[in-house]
Amino acid sequence: MFDTAYRGTEILAWLREHRDLDVEAILILDDDKDMKPLGSFLIRTSFVFGLSEKHVAGAIDLLMHDAYTEFVRGGGLDQDAQAGSAAHSRIKV
Repeated sequence: MFDTAYRGTEILAWLREHRDLDVEAILILDDDKDMKPLGSFLIRTSFVFGLSEKHVAGAIDLLMHDAYTEFVRGGGLDQDAQAGSAAHSRIKV
């Protein structure tokens, strides 16, 4: 569908194409790390063991993190890929 090296770029493109859905926040649960420029929204799970309680706790922490909510409220997902990456690179849990 997309000609990119990163699934994060594909996710960002999809979000932009579907603005009518009024997405307020994102969280990516995946066992791979190819989420640029959305890597700060990734909770990396295990290919072998799947989703664990540790991953769920990390996801909750991310969604509750002040930097995350400020980024979302500030329209961070509407920025271009480079600006978005820089703006939310501080969001780590």
